[in-house]
Amino acid sequence: MKKIVFCLVVVFVFVSLAYARNAKVRVTPVRADVAFKAGGNHWGVYNGKPYYYYGDRYHEYYRNGRRYYYYDYHNSYDYQRRKAAAAYSEIDRLEDMKKAAQNARQELKGIKVNRARFYKEYSTDAAAQSMAEVTIQNNSSHDITGFYFKGTAVTARGQILINDYFEFSPQEELVSGQRATYKIPLSSFGSWAKFKIPPDNAKFTVTVEGVETFDGQTFSNDMFSAEDQRRLNQLKNAHVY
Repeated sequence: MKKIVFCLVVVFVFVSLAYARNAKVRVTPVRADVAFKAGGNHWGVYNGKPYYYYGDRYHEYYRNGRRYYYYDYHNSYDYQRRKAAAAYSEIDRLEDMKKAAQNARQELKGIKVNRARFYKEYSTDAAAQSMAEVTIQNNSSHDITGFYFKGTAVTARGQILINDYFEFSPQEELVSGQRATYKIPLSSFGSWAKFKIPPDNAKFTVTVEGVETFDGQTFSNDMFSAEDQRRLNQLKNAHVY
């Protein structure tokens, strides 16, 4: 008789464990009469502590003639609170990035390219070197030690001949309020090396996409992307009311 009872207990334990594993939740028995109060969104009680949750967070089962529930941690107050805290932290980080990007755009507005031209520089012992001559007026409040440019050549009919980036670090910083003209050697590989002098009906323009300052700051047009804005909107819609 004892062996039969022992076998039944073992079978019951294995069946219970298998059911709990298939439920894919952390199992904690909770009495039905203290599990929750009815309603669309519920105030629940777990281990004597009330919490608010959106929908039933318990999975019903029966044992010894009593009704119990599996406690679903991933829908619990504690889990939702931690999830919300992480979301608010990410919102703050993205908001800081957005403010920094807005400040960077304001700084870049003060750095103007007054004139730009593309040409080839020839020598007898090497291939022609692509060059960009750029005149820059620094009306920002910073001394500039490095530039990130985008050069574009477009015909009168709107055909884009080239649209590529290049960078340049002058020997001396461009002080706030000053203007300078730089002759910048472009890459000897890739699109700039292959690009020929544009025809007369094409316009070559250069824009400042980013700068590095003497005091170690970096301002760039891509500090806050469209993907960052999409993520910020998603988090706000889910967590900010």
